[in-house]
Amino acid sequence: MEVILFVVEGAKEEPKIIDSLKNIFLNDKVIVKILYGTSIYHLYSKIREDEDIEILEILREMSTENREILKNLKRSQISSIFLFFDQDSHNSNASETKLETLINFFDNEYGNGKLYISYPMVEALRDIEHLDENSDISLCEWNIDENRSYKKYVADRLIRCKLTRLSIYKDYNDKTWNCINKYNWRKGNFLIRGESLLPSYEILSTFSQNVIFKKQLDKIKQNKNIITLSGFSFFVAFYFKKEKIEEMIQNFY
Repeated sequence: MEVILFVVEGAKEEPKIIDSLKNIFLNDKVIVKILYGTSIYHLYSKIREDEDIEILEILREMSTENREILKNLKRSQISSIFLFFDQDSHNSNASETKLETLINFFDNEYGNGKLYISYPMVEALRDIEHLDENSDISLCEWNIDENRSYKKYVADRLIRCKLTRLSIYKDYNDKTWNCINKYNWRKGNFLIRGESLLPSYEILSTFSQNVIFKKQLDKIKQNKNIITLSGFSFFVAFYFKKEKIEEMIQNFY
């Protein structure tokens, strides 16, 4: 059976999102969740210090919980590794250059892992006005100087829009994920191509993390704004093949 390793930055939100992803999309896979708990720069530097060391060894060193989770696993038993981190702490131009290095380094799920960035942070997944495939994207820009207030902004928005249930990830169903993913894919299309329409699979498949990063950096340089995007929705777009994604694009559950 296929084993997928997810490495996440935070202990509160991300593990619950991954549980929901498994329930809806990955229920035939073995999912292993690991909390890294610090900057991905730290992980990168540890690998670069000793390029012969396996990423699993670094992850085991992070905590006794990680050692317990990974104690019987070898790298050869894991089919792919995906990492989910926030852009939030990388909002100066200098650190954005470093972030590009990380995206280019962690670009292979069969090696040290494939990195997905949420802009500005994980709460972008539920930053939405209403669960409709045509939800308005006019409020999708965010100024990175205001990142400290982003969590509160999303929480207040959910209350105002009567969508507080989106904070309960275990209750997400096909319709919830379909709306959230389509919304993020439309925002990606707006960022990259200046169009608010839902992109076709052929277009969506070109929205790599590197392409997204470069377009976000252009916006940061212009006015310190980004387009709020969830790394989890772009993981779904990458992980599943054309038939599955086209079904999601065409259907509204």
